[in-house]
Amino acid sequence: MKTTLFCFLLSVCCLTSQSQKNVKLVYDENIDFTEQTSFIIGFEFDTKKGKIKQRGKYFDKSGYLGKVNLIVIGGKYYQGSGEVEIHPNTIKNNNNSIIFLYNHPLNKKIEIRDTIKFPDLIHLKMADSFGENLFRNVKYAMQLQARFSNGKTKMISKNKIYSFLEQNEINMEVNGAEIVPEGELRINSLSNDSLAKFVTIDYSSKDSNFRISVDRFQIADLVDVNILPTTFSYDSINKLEAVATFENGKQEELTGELLQKILDGYGIETSTKNGEIINGDFSAFQFSETQPDSASIHLKSNRINKEYTFPMLLDKSYSYKFGAKVNRSFNGYHGENVTISISETPHKKDIFTLNISTANLTEVIYLNPNYGNLSIESSGSKGQKGRNGRNGRNEFENSVATEGQNGGDGGDGGDGGNISIHLPQSFAKYIHALKLINNGGKGGPGGDGGRGGILSDDDSSHGGGSFWSNLLEALITPVPTMKDGIPGKAGRDGRNGEINFVYY
Repeated sequence: MKTTLFCFLLSVCCLTSQSQKNVKLVYDENIDFTEQTSFIIGFEFDTKKGKIKQRGKYFDKSGYLGKVNLIVIGGKYYQGSGEVEIHPNTIKNNNNSIIFLYNHPLNKKIEIRDTIKFPDLIHLKMADSFGENLFRNVKYAMQLQARFSNGKTKMISKNKIYSFLEQNEINMEVNGAEIVPEGELRINSLSNDSLAKFVTIDYSSKDSNFRISVDRFQIADLVDVNILPTTFSYDSINKLEAVATFENGKQEELTGELLQKILDGYGIETSTKNGEIINGDFSAFQFSETQPDSASIHLKSNRINKEYTFPMLLDKSYSYKFGAKVNRSFNGYHGENVTISISETPHKKDIFTLNISTANLTEVIYLNPNYGNLSIESSGSKGQKGRNGRNGRNEFENSVATEGQNGGDGGDGGDGGNISIHLPQSFAKYIHALKLINNGGKGGPGGDGGRGGILSDDDSSHGGGSFWSNLLEALITPVPTMKDGIPGKAGRDGRNGEINFVYY
């Protein structure tokens, strides 16, 4: 009997002890630890009575885990959120792991050690979008594809590449290109690297789990550049369009800055006449009577030697506006008188020399009326508004009410300026290219009349009724006032100027 009782008690003690050892650290095991910087944890354990209890934010309960005596190596636990913040540098020293040391919540003598192993970075390569063939002097955005020991892959964008490499202690060595701060590679030009025909990117690490690898991209060498036919405008930024042909047979349409990068990257020298190439565009010089009616571009390199000639077109239009911008006079200003003297330009068909003069300006321009025009405006300015009349004085004690003052008349508009055009008979058919405006200015509006002063009402017969009747009477009975002032008259509109054509 005694033996049976002893065995029973021993078995109960063993079961209780065993149940109390059952404690488990829990977290979302589907979390991608290559993306997360923290994660939520909790604890699940057995009580003395064999029931299962839960603690921690993982179970939507308090994050206070005082009885657990939790120590985290490789991270930091926050009771408020129940999260464990991952410390990347520390976990590297712990075989890429976080170590949890804790006690059973009901028995501090039971010490437990759990380890969460993070996936190792095992391979890197440049994403396919980087391209198979690269052009010299052109920048390309980097995007890395990282592969981990758990089989998952992750794309690293250009703005995160440098921090990712530093965090994972990866050395990336680039040959045949220059790394620029924006997470891009600029391919070496011939002047920097005349021999390299490939860009190589080596990835290495002290971590034995990482597989050393190399990306290799061919630099496409240029065979030819053809500038497409076009017509240039004088004194303008003209867009160049070109087609580049490379050794691999690929053709690329080039304009603007990309064209300039290709020219510079492949050592193509440019010389020009009647203009210059700036950022891949042709900036043409101003028209002159002595310069040719064409522009030329010469391309020269170890493979290319060609010259292009393009016709120049004078298609510029001109616009002038004479007269005061701000009217500081009561009456409007008179438009300026303008004289336009037109003459044929020697040895330049359909191009005319125009001398524009006023009292304050003399300017010479060149005009091809087939493509451009001249706009002249010399209108009078508008008159200002008349003075507003003062309001009359209200009757008060010994003061007598007065009438409102009359408003003042508006200012007269200024006359339009006269325009005289002296022109040869050969320009007669191009009169439509002259747009002339010399209207008179509008007269200013008259000023507002002042309000008459208010008369007091001492009639004692008012107010003998009830409150509401007195109120109604006050609302419907007009307030007696003196006479309002009369508004002023609008000013006179200015006269239109004259336009005279004088042929010679």
